[in-house]
Amino acid sequence: MDLDEFLFSPRTLDIKDILRQHEALSVVGVNWVWFGSNKYIHQPVSVIDSFISRAHYNVSKYPSLLNYYHVLLMDEHFEIDSHDWQKNVINTAHRIHSVEAHIAHVEGTSENLSYRRQPENPPLLINHYPVQSFEFFNQNKKIRGSANSYYSINYKSMDWFNACDINDVVDTRLSLQNKLNNIAQGLSNFTKFKVQSVSNVTAYAYVANNESRNNESRNSTASIEETKPYGNAAR
Repeated sequence: MDLDEFLFSPRTLDIKDILRQHEALSVVGVNWVWFGSNKYIHQPVSVIDSFISRAHYNVSKYPSLLNYYHVLLMDEHFEIDSHDWQKNVINTAHRIHSVEAHIAHVEGTSENLSYRRQPENPPLLINHYPVQSFEFFNQNKKIRGSANSYYSINYKSMDWFNACDINDVVDTRLSLQNKLNNIAQGLSNFTKFKVQSVSNVTAYAYVANNESRNNESRNSTASIEETKPYGNAAR
């Protein structure tokens, strides 16, 4: 899972409930739900509560998007078991031959438990927020390549932003699930740490408040700056 991807179940708060019902499967396939910028210029506090507009499930409506993300039409480009989903949940009780970002070769039975099979009531979804605000695009996406170096630094241009910024369907399922179950309130019991790595890449970690002091001394390669409790953190 990438940092801009959120796996959840529209049916239940605990995704383990879904996975336990399908323990016989070696791979559970999950589809991306593609979210746009909601026309935000500046980056809001909460990704999930702010970016609530997405593309239709039928991504064939968006040829410009597919020019950048062929993985969205894997069933038309690849002859593999996981041909109609983007991410895999792997049952490690089965023999694993290889795993890549979007492809897993695992012995046993694979099945899509997402909207390609059950569009009306999907068991699992991955809300994908690749675009976010225009500010986030300019300060983050535009100036870096992909984590696995598949894309060059200059790959994500304004053409990429315009092709990916799709806001056709309002979808608040994850946001409402979080609010109804006080997920954000639960995160107030954690302390947010800003981690500046040796390669000058900024990241954040969340540590239970009663463990935060012990964790400050565990990382010898990073400078950790404690901030105030992060009560408004997005799930």
